Amino acid sequence: MHREHHCRIADIVSDSIQRPVKVHTFGISGLTSKEIYGAMTDQGDFRDFMMRGYDYCFISAGINDTYQKKSSRYFKGGMEGILTLLLANNIHPIILEIPDYDIYKAYERQTRTRKVLRHLSMFVNNCKLDCRQTHRDTLRSLLTKKGFRNRVTLIGYKDWNNDFAYDQRTYFLSDGVHLNDSGYARLDSVIARCVLQLQTPVLHNNGFRLE
Repeated sequence: MHREHHCRIADIVSDSIQRPVKVHTFGISGLTSKEIYGAMTDQGDFRDFMMRGYDYCFISAGINDTYQKKSSRYFKGGMEGILTLLLANNIHPIILEIPDYDIYKAYERQTRTRKVLRHLSMFVNNCKLDCRQTHRDTLRSLLTKKGFRNRVTLIGYKDWNNDFAYDQRTYFLSDGVHLNDSGYARLDSVIARCVLQLQTPVLHNNGFRLE
């Protein structure tokens, strides 16, 4: 997520705790939740991350699930795999709830062929055009299950993205989906605050380790 932006999280946390913080970033854009899980099990960067003793993993997943009109069951399966993998490696997951991106603009900007595919997916998966809240509810329900309860931290979208009109103007690019520099700075500050509240390091498709 931060590959084209300066990640500010380490600086914020380090300044607060007066200790160096190591950050590792390997965000992959365009993937659904299950594709992220597949990358985590297959790609060397993720395996290397697992071996380095990081304490937390910050994951942003679900935007592409809602964009592609994947079912809530599909999203649940992907997130369950991600969480299970991280917890099995003694890494505490921090999950970003699906933000309030402009899902209608995202649909309108697609080609006619892709719109047909989206409608087919909506029919097959019993998925509305705006399925953001359905998927958010699915994730929150998953986090109440034994094995995940009290072991996963969720950053709610309203913690940083609670005024749609203002946020679209201020924090998003003109496509209504991707964050601009101000948006990344705001999200970084929220992640850093979460880290400090937990009093341990974190990652967003990033890794953090106190040294």
